[in-house]
Amino acid sequence: MNKTVSIILTLALVIVLAIIFYSDSGESVTPGQNVEIIDGVQYITIDAKAGYFPEVSIAKSGIPTKLIMNTEGTYDCSAALVVKDVGY
Repeated sequence: MNKTVSIILTLALVIVLAIIFYSDSGESVTPGQNVEIIDGVQYITIDAKAGYFPEVSIAKSGIPTKLIMNTEGTYDCSAALVVKDVGY
């Protein structure tokens, strides 16, 4: 009986963790909605938590751009960012 209870509790924990980490936040962002141009500078904002949101960003070329990565509450590998082309 103890083995059965342990298995059920373990499965419940795995399901709860899967729901927390892989659930959609309910927000729907079309590509480009996370991009703003203010005083000639383009700002791209990306949330990093169990992946990057939105997954696609559309920015204009030829203008100065700042990338803002929100990592608040992120404790997984999405808290790290590598941009090989610029050596960052």
